[in-house]
Amino acid sequence: MFDNFNVAKETKAKIFKTIGLIIVLGLGIFSVFSFSKKRCDTIKIDIVNKEEYPFLTEKDILFLSSSSGTDILKGKLMKDIDLIDIERKILKNNLVESCQVHAGMGVTLFIDVKLQEPIARFADDESGYYVNKMGDVFQLSKQYTSRVLMLTGGYFKGKKTLKDKFYEDDVLQFINRINDEAFWKAQITQIDVDSSRNINIVPLVGNHTVTFGRPINIEDKLGKLRYFYKSILPSDKYNNFKKISVQFKGQIVCE
Repeated sequence: MFDNFNVAKETKAKIFKTIGLIIVLGLGIFSVFSFSKKRCDTIKIDIVNKEEYPFLTEKDILFLSSSSGTDILKGKLMKDIDLIDIERKILKNNLVESCQVHAGMGVTLFIDVKLQEPIARFADDESGYYVNKMGDVFQLSKQYTSRVLMLTGGYFKGKKTLKDKFYEDDVLQFINRINDEAFWKAQITQIDVDSSRNINIVPLVGNHTVTFGRPINIEDKLGKLRYFYKSILPSDKYNNFKKISVQFKGQIVCE
């Protein structure tokens, strides 16, 4: 009697399990079929750092995502939208650092973008570019000019990247060092680097330039320059200094 009761319970459990599986499969098939008929109704674009670096607008991103306006996404069947292809199209613009595209359960397409974050800018009469912390070079924006360290000099002309692992006197390391400390970031507005990597600094305060030399022994040279700004320059009430040199060990030369 008890054996029959247990068998009945197991049979019912199997039946309920089978019914549940059929329902789940049915819902899944219905969901896939339903999704295949859905068309993109809304495109939501989120540019996470647009307030700080407004190089591109949501309109620009939409234009890039649609193959420069030739492949309109809105109204397109959701199943026919290639998310990876859209990411590739947007990333072709090197003002974009990263891009992720995903579709919601409904009819919404989400495009999340992060723009490049420049630390310096090179510009001359013929060309120009921004540089990020990794040394990657990317185009200037027609919509916005970022207030960052200005770069001049022969070293920067024609550069495709500032990454350089073959030299001890790494210019990119010096640029990052300036940007990593608020004091130097505020004090130094421009650096001029010649083809031999010799650096001259144009500061914000004072009517002088600073001969830094090649970017080696950076901390020692910056220490001397900090001493000049905090101890020597304040005592020069007429601001007579025109040239400062910290390139030689143990010396601060003021002219």
